[in-house]
Amino acid sequence: MKNLFSIENMLVGVFVAMSCLFFVPAHSGISSANDVQTPEDSTLNVIGGFDKNDTLVYSVFSKDWVIINADTIPGAAESALVRLNVVDQTAAGFKMEYTLLDLSSDTVGRSPMDHYRNLINEKYARKIIGTTVQFETDEYGAITKITNKEQLKNRLQSIYSQIIDDLADTPEMKAALKSGVSLKELAKTVDGDRLLNTFTSELRLMLSYHGKTFKLGHQSSDNEDSQFDLEVELMDDEGAYCITSFLYGIAPKSKFGDVLGDGFISNLRTEDARLVTESLTAMGEEVPCEYSNYRQIKYTPFGFPLQTIEQNRFTMAFYTKIDQTVVQLESYTFDK
Repeated sequence: MKNLFSIENMLVGVFVAMSCLFFVPAHSGISSANDVQTPEDSTLNVIGGFDKNDTLVYSVFSKDWVIINADTIPGAAESALVRLNVVDQTAAGFKMEYTLLDLSSDTVGRSPMDHYRNLINEKYARKIIGTTVQFETDEYGAITKITNKEQLKNRLQSIYSQIIDDLADTPEMKAALKSGVSLKELAKTVDGDRLLNTFTSELRLMLSYHGKTFKLGHQSSDNEDSQFDLEVELMDDEGAYCITSFLYGIAPKSKFGDVLGDGFISNLRTEDARLVTESLTAMGEEVPCEYSNYRQIKYTPFGFPLQTIEQNRFTMAFYTKIDQTVVQLESYTFDK
């Protein structure tokens, strides 16, 4: 569960486009969802060998920090416990649930606005514990649909809006308004879609490769402004495997919006947006922005995510933003 006010994953589009270069034609050589990889295979199929009533519990840890010149400033750190449950199996795939069991946060304020942002996060975290995402996958474990999407969006937005309304009536907040702190500024950056995307970010990350087929070994692609490396390897004779990728790219100031999206700055916290804007203003036209994404997912022989690590980094002049997520399988119950 990423912090509500952390950077959106600005590299998703670029990452997917680059990784697609190394996908083998979809599901080639796949015979069933219970296939186990063997060293003799030249390709690797990422398939979730799920069964009805399988239950997996994962711990999630995420944090972000900012580097301004030589100063490192910690941001938000969150830890969560989530449960993945297979509700049913059909000819088309699986019906599953993803439930938030626990969530706590530890944040460091860098401004008066941060104090209220952190307060909102803490209240929001307490209220969304127990929330469940109902979703469907294809027969390989790739997410195809969130079945209670609209209900979730409305619930999360309602919780968030109520917190804002409650805080707005407190004497503390009324006093803060006089110093320029505005809840309206926080509220306008968060809507139901963003709340849902944040809530499901680790779920989508864990299942991001399911239904895809890769060649074993190392592959890379380089061009003028980006580099992508992919390593696909078996970890043991039992068939556990690991997929590791690294994306690095640069973009001149003139292409900043094309790479990161027009809404990137508006999604930043106020003081970060100011620093990025100042950086852009001070930069020469050809001074590049740098961005990178590191992702590693380890799987059990039957395609259950065992450990997932992702780190995003964005650098522009004197400003660097980094966020990191680790998802670890803690326990499981299989109805075999």
